[in-house]
Amino acid sequence: MRCNTCKKLFWQIVKCGNVATARSNPNHPCHKIVSLQSNPSLWQCPEPWVGSLESASIMFISSNPSIDVDEVYPIVGGPNGWSCNDVEVFFEDRFSAVHNTSGMQYVSVYRALKNVEGKYDYGHPVRYWKSILDTYAKTLINNINPDDIVLTEIVHCKSKDECGVVEASNTCAVYTRDIINEFASHKGKFICVVGSPAKNIFKNIFGNLSSKQTAYVQYTYQDNSNVFSIDLYSLNVKGKNLDVAFVPHPNARLTSLIINGVKII
Repeated sequence: MRCNTCKKLFWQIVKCGNVATARSNPNHPCHKIVSLQSNPSLWQCPEPWVGSLESASIMFISSNPSIDVDEVYPIVGGPNGWSCNDVEVFFEDRFSAVHNTSGMQYVSVYRALKNVEGKYDYGHPVRYWKSILDTYAKTLINNINPDDIVLTEIVHCKSKDECGVVEASNTCAVYTRDIINEFASHKGKFICVVGSPAKNIFKNIFGNLSSKQTAYVQYTYQDNSNVFSIDLYSLNVKGKNLDVAFVPHPNARLTSLIINGVKII
């Protein structure tokens, strides 16, 4: 990670100061999501982003990362803590063919997790990752390179079924806004917000977005017999206009999903 501002933001999120406070204070907005992990010594740290914030041109934002206790995932601090280098490599190179210093590849090319036994669950690839990296990105933008993609969340702590996301969203939105600012200050061009919860919170953070008259891509998805158009918006970040689109979550119960005339589901 070459950018000092990115590096500082990365570690602010990974070592978020709200975690310890929220654990002991039931009135803290993050208490619910933080309390879902009961063992601080095995605490799976907040996920800042996945990919390179410095080189990516397209960003995918969803509600929050899902937790899997069997996944090989960074633990920060304590007797089980990872080195700083391994934590950075994990998130920046998680979906690439690059290995960390121990020769580990954390996610297979089939988007399956590596578990604590060092095995990949090939029979159950993570649907969200597979849809985003192998379908959405390649359909939305032609000739997309894996290094052009960065994934992040509205809320950075992990949970199941978006538990605690609404409560923590206003607190975590400060980080999300900073991430988008850094994305825009480098090579960022396009933001794709995935799923209704992320869409609603994103609009609360940034307010009204400017609708674009023409879009270089057209999105439609079909739910039962209804067809909806997904508009392209413009968001001004630090004097730079970014394109923003809102798309359904891959796990949504859709009859079909069509992007640019290509049937996804």
